[in-house]
Amino acid sequence: MSAQRLELCIPRPGQTWSSSQVEAVNPCLEKMNAEERIQWALDFLPPQPILTSSFGAQSAVMLHMVTRFRPDIPIVLLDTGYLFDETYQFIDDLVERLDLKLHIYRPKYSPAWQEIRFGRLWEQGEEGIREYNQMNKVEPMERALEELQVGTWFSGLRREQSTSRENLTVLQRHGNAVKVSPIADWGSRDVHRYLKAFDLPYHPLWDQGYVSIGDRHTSHPLTEGMSEQDTRFFGLVRECGLHQPERFTQASA
Repeated sequence: MSAQRLELCIPRPGQTWSSSQVEAVNPCLEKMNAEERIQWALDFLPPQPILTSSFGAQSAVMLHMVTRFRPDIPIVLLDTGYLFDETYQFIDDLVERLDLKLHIYRPKYSPAWQEIRFGRLWEQGEEGIREYNQMNKVEPMERALEELQVGTWFSGLRREQSTSRENLTVLQRHGNAVKVSPIADWGSRDVHRYLKAFDLPYHPLWDQGYVSIGDRHTSHPLTEGMSEQDTRFFGLVRECGLHQPERFTQASA
C-alpha cells in the first residue's frame, strides 16, 4: 500500500472509535487488501484482539492469515456440544498445524440439560431457533468478549455468504469492540486461491456438499435449487445472532 493511501487511513491520536468514526474510515479500508486491513487493525484499533472461528468449511483462511501477523492472538471457539465429529477433528488438526491459542466457550447448560428443560429448540420453528442461538452462541460470546476484554474482533464474514451480509463493511462497531472483516469483499474463488497457495484444507465435510457448517442438526448439504444461506437453520433464520449487535446485551461504548 502506498504511503499516501496509508496516511489517509491513520486515525487521529486518541481516537475513540465511535460508530461515526468507524464509518468514516471504511472507504479507505475498502481500497486495501485483506493483509493490509489486518496490519492496519493491529496497528490502530483498540488492544486485546481476538479472532472468532467456527472451524467451518473455509475457516483455515482467516486462521492462517491473522496468525501470520499475530501468532498469539486468542482464537475463540463457541462449542455448542452439537458440532459434527468431523468438526472436532478439524479443530484438533488446525490447532496443531497452526499452533493456535484456542479459547473454548460453552453454554451454561449442557446439551442434555437443555433438551430436558426446553426440548429440542431447533425443532420449534423460527422462535425456537433464535432462542437456541441466544443460549448457545450469543451468551457464550458475550462472556468471551467480557472475560478477554476484547477491543478488536476479527471475523471471517464475507458479503457473498448471504443476502443479510451483502452490505457488510470492513469495520463495524459491535458493543464495546470494533469488529474487522478483512475478507469481506472476497468471493469463493479468492478463498480457494488462498487455501491452495498455502496448502490449507477445507473442512472434511466440504466434499460431501456442505458449504456452511455449524451444528449437525441445523446444517445441511447444498442441493439443487438451494442458496448457501438455505443450508443453515432450515432456511428459517439467516443469522445465528453472533454478528447482530442488537442481540447482545452489553452496552456500546
